[in-house]
Amino acid sequence: MWGQDQTIACTPIETWPVPVGQSVATFKDRLLQQRYTPEELARRDAFIQGVGRLFLAQNEATGG
Repeated sequence: MWGQDQTIACTPIETWPVPVGQSVATFKDRLLQQRYTPEELARRDAFIQGVGRLFLAQNEATGG
């Protein structure tokens, strides 16, 4: 089932504990902004959106 019983496709190179009381999304966004330029983040966002569109198109084509 989607979202359950899934395994990570590879071994993570790095992991970070999320500070107590901080949301995962806020923590992730802060780490990304520290590590990447605005241009790199824009390219990342465009890639994620493109993959999402492909996934939705594939589901619509197969009736899923």
